[in-house]
Formats: sequence, C-alpha cells, structure tokens
Amino acid sequence: MAGGLSYLNVTNGLFMIAIIVFAGLLGLLLSMMMRRQQTREQAHERMLERERQEHHAQTLDYATQVHDSGGRGIR
Repeated sequence: MAGGLSYLNVTNGLFMIAIIVFAGLLGLLLSMMMRRQQTREQAHERMLERERQEHHAQTLDYATQVHDSGGRGIR
C-alpha cells in the first residue's frame, strides 16, 4: 500500500499518542503530589514556629517573674 496508511502505521501512531498522554498525566500527578507535600511541610513548619514562639514567651514570662521576685523564686 504505497502512500497509504497501513494498519501498522496507524497503530504505532495511536500507541505513541497514548504514551504521550500517559506521560503528561503522570507528570501532572507527580507535580500535584510534590505541591501537596510542600504544603504539608510548610504547615508543619508554621506549627513548629508557633510552638517556639509560645515557648519563648513562656520563658520570658518566667524570667520576668523571677526578676520581679528579686531572684527568690516564684511563690
């Protein structure tokens, strides 16, 4: 079949299109998963930062109480 489309050429073309679509979907899925992981990590970092700030504030409060008590401790 000179110059015409053979069954093999059409099948190979469809197979290549399917591979390209699959690769695109896989890439999209991977990028979504990476974004989700980054979001989780950022949320975790924000939580840790809040805990650090809270601990720092408690430490300063305690130091102020000790200072105000003249170093005798808190009663």
